[in-house]
Amino acid sequence: MPIILKLNNYNMDVQFFNNNEKLYKKILQDIGEAKSFVYLETFSFGKNKIGHQFREALENCAKEEVDVRLLLDGFGSSTNRKYFKKLSQLGGQIKFYKKFKISFNIIHDNNYRNHRKLLVIDDKISYIGSVNITDRSINWRDATLRLSGTISTTFRDVFLDNFKIADKHIFIKKPHTTSIKLKDIEIFRDIPSIKFQKIRNEQIRLIKNAKKQIIIETPYFLPGRKMRIHLKKAVKRGVKAIIILPKKSDMKIVDILREKYFGKLYKYGVSIIFYTPKILHSKLMLIDNEIFSIGSANMDPRSTLFHFELNLFGTNKEIIKHIQQHLKESMSHSENFNYEKWKKRSIIQRIMERLLSLIKYLL
Repeated sequence: MPIILKLNNYNMDVQFFNNNEKLYKKILQDIGEAKSFVYLETFSFGKNKIGHQFREALENCAKEEVDVRLLLDGFGSSTNRKYFKKLSQLGGQIKFYKKFKISFNIIHDNNYRNHRKLLVIDDKISYIGSVNITDRSINWRDATLRLSGTISTTFRDVFLDNFKIADKHIFIKKPHTTSIKLKDIEIFRDIPSIKFQKIRNEQIRLIKNAKKQIIIETPYFLPGRKMRIHLKKAVKRGVKAIIILPKKSDMKIVDILREKYFGKLYKYGVSIIFYTPKILHSKLMLIDNEIFSIGSANMDPRSTLFHFELNLFGTNKEIIKHIQQHLKESMSHSENFNYEKWKKRSIIQRIMERLLSLIKYLL
């Protein structure tokens, strides 16, 4: 049974990053000043310039007897144990969640992934958001919070809880999905599960209760039936609903399939806009300018059913102010969905949408 410290009172200073180059510099600075521990959990750790910089910083920590632990996804990361050999020799602990393997049941065995993004340093600093540790993310538009203060003790326990079960095939799921309420924020954890879908359920609950406005920013948008229904009902009761997507994501196959949903959503009255300058990879929700969500979870079936995910929900006014500004900038560099053009899309496109919808849980 995991023991996670729930603080009745906590202090927290907030910084918001959507420029990954600046974010990486800040993270490396924080790692360089670590005294006690550095715990990092991420989907993608690249064997490239950014990865090398992070590896070197972590090795330097380990040399100073800082407790270094990494929890990386075995499929999303291009690194391996050999890449971290020196870090291991210095006392660092590295776990890979399910390396890709060839097997008779190859789809089932490789579908579950750890998609969380969390960094905790010295019970003082936490990073949570959508960014990976790899070169290709440098020029992407992500959304990451740097939270400093006593709240980091709770994020430390969240990391250690997942670190403990990362190499276990069988464990009791419910204790590892319990949300953690801290005054004006709440930490939501998902694990691969059909039954426990805490993040998706909370997103739908917020959409159902929205009074004025719903803004969703996500790189991959394959909404389930429930979400589509409640977006439609929200618009009917006078709520303004806006979906911000990248003009082109890094997943072409998902971009093809998402077209299937645009027509009906547009007819419902949902505004769909496309961010054009670069790849948009942030995962954000803002309800009535009063409730936010930020984290690693995508709005697609794969994320909901097969991933470890981590999101922060809440009403913290400082975080909301940062997210409002970010979304305002996103919308100012976006173009509207063209329904007339969409109706004229090719037969091949329509066929591909239908075929891909059959395997949407694997995309």
